[in-house]
Amino acid sequence: MLIVFKKCFFLQNCSLFLPTGTSTQYAKAGGLASESLSSIRTVTALNAQPDIISNYRKFLIEAMRIGIKSGLRVGFATGMIWLVMLCTYAITLWYGSTQIADTLEYGYTDWPRAQTGGKVYSAFFACLIGAFGIGQLAPPAAAFTSARVAAKTFLSVIARKPLIDGLSEEGLKPNDRPTGAVKITNMTFSYPTRPDINVCKGYNLTIEPGQSCALVGPSGSGKSTIISLLLRFYDPNSGSVTLDGTDIREFNTRWLRSQIGYVGQEPVSILFTMYLR
Repeated sequence: MLIVFKKCFFLQNCSLFLPTGTSTQYAKAGGLASESLSSIRTVTALNAQPDIISNYRKFLIEAMRIGIKSGLRVGFATGMIWLVMLCTYAITLWYGSTQIADTLEYGYTDWPRAQTGGKVYSAFFACLIGAFGIGQLAPPAAAFTSARVAAKTFLSVIARKPLIDGLSEEGLKPNDRPTGAVKITNMTFSYPTRPDINVCKGYNLTIEPGQSCALVGPSGSGKSTIISLLLRFYDPNSGSVTLDGTDIREFNTRWLRSQIGYVGQEPVSILFTMYLR
């Protein structure tokens, strides 16, 4: 009987291990909403609200589908637990009654053939209480499992080795300040999240030291991308970006970024009032 209850506990424990797919879909939906709200002017300018809403709905529908499947599994597991438990009650009491009947019929007096109602119920409740005690381990086990699932996500991020390490000490660190000669040659680039869309294709640009340069173009044409590549937030798919005739990939990343002053597209006003002179 105890073995049967252990199986019930194991089945209940498994039913509590909800899939990570639901949390993943909610994370995607939340990320899409956050990104859309932070760039609401761009979304409005491009009239992209219907597409954003459609993609957001897809994430929620997928999360709902996974949740329904999970609910069915939990319901089935709970039903099986009660089925096995009630069948165990019936079988235990039936078998105990046969033992008592044999004892009374044949006059058994020696153990273990001699059985009484007290002994049957003592064994029955001992197994029952023990099985329920073991079953109490299910909620903590489910909590540990949820913690492991959550930890796996950020531990994988921590363990991931970045392609461009901004904390590395490797690379050139010239003692002299760069003159500022920037040259981009036949560069092709696409963002890792959209590898099939080329933001820059065969791009060429030369900026001489002391020269002022303005990059003009519609949204998404690669203006900010050029700055991101110059700061080595990304590396081009092909071509080269050089500073004073040296490929920027040969410089130490931290040193390179310390040589460049960058103000974002939407700076906070306090940046101009307090820090820029």
